[in-house]
Amino acid sequence: YKGVYLDGVVFDQTDPGQTVEFTLGGLIEGWQIAIPLLEKGGEGRFWIPSELCYGSNPPQGVRKDAVMVFDIELVDFN
Repeated sequence: YKGVYLDGVVFDQTDPGQTVEFTLGGLIEGWQIAIPLLEKGGEGRFWIPSELCYGSNPPQGVRKDAVMVFDIELVDFN
C-alpha cells in the first residue's frame, strides 16, 4: 500500500516487493470499509475522509483533519 495526502506528500508505504499483514478490525474505519470491496489480488485507490481516518486527534506525525488517499493491493486474506 501507499498513503498520500491530497497534496501528494507520501506519509506511509510498504517497501517495493514487500507485503504487510493487518487485522481488519485494527485498521482505520476507512480501510475497514474499503478492504472488503477488493477481491484477492485486487487493487484500488481509496480517498478516505478525515472522519474515517484519524480526524482531529491523529497520532503523532499524522496531519490533523487530513483526507488520505491510499493505493492498496490486497495480496491475500484469511
